[in-house]
Amino acid sequence: MKARYRIQAFSALTGVTVKALLHYDRLGLLRPPRTASGHRIYTDGDRERLEQIVALKFLGLPLKQVRTVLQGQTLPLCQALRAQREALTADRTRIDRAIQAIERMERAVAEGRPSDTALLHELTSSLVRDDAEDVRHYFSDAAWAVCQHWFGDRPAAAWQSLFADISASLDEDPSADREKALLWRMHALLNEETGRDAELNREVAEGMRRAWYDRDRWPASLQERLDGERMREIRRFMARVSQATFLKYGPHFYGQRQRDARSVA
Repeated sequence: MKARYRIQAFSALTGVTVKALLHYDRLGLLRPPRTASGHRIYTDGDRERLEQIVALKFLGLPLKQVRTVLQGQTLPLCQALRAQREALTADRTRIDRAIQAIERMERAVAEGRPSDTALLHELTSSLVRDDAEDVRHYFSDAAWAVCQHWFGDRPAAAWQSLFADISASLDEDPSADREKALLWRMHALLNEETGRDAELNREVAEGMRRAWYDRDRWPASLQERLDGERMREIRRFMARVSQATFLKYGPHFYGQRQRDARSVA
């Protein structure tokens, strides 16, 4: 005789909350039969299907794709397996780097202990530098040489100053002259670092675009620094400034000003 479970008992058996079971029912992922009085009755077959749902969620599939896989279509599953494998590999790489950094610090202590503050700073800097390499693959070699400092412990002083000024202007009108001056400063700094090489500028911009849209997969340390420095707000604000400037002056003037940008005091 098949085992039969009411929803509370099935929840206790599987460790999946009643709320989640009801949600899966609404989505058509797990719909047990009901009694005449409307009570859901789960069986061991439902338990097997629930285990599949939980496993697919662990692989990162949205519930809509979970339903597709359960219907026998394998492409989303292949994609999810690859994505999860890559994420776990990245985690393992970061753990290995952290262990190596700690071992380096242990050797430094054994050779002549520095102060605790200096030791912790060196360890943190080492881990941040290593984590920056996780975004290296978004860029060409030439573009990475230009912008790798943006992902390091701290960007160059000129960029720090610019970011601080932009951060202080986030509540201002993006079409104002002062905000346009910040835009020209940004282009001037980039032109300076790329030697006004139009192709290199394009490679840097393309690398940043790809890295930014994949930022949820950056190492946690980079994401935390991104939030701490308000880089999301800064990027959104400068996009609004750029749009306002483009609409006001048109593509020809805007493009020429990008190329000829000079630092604005």
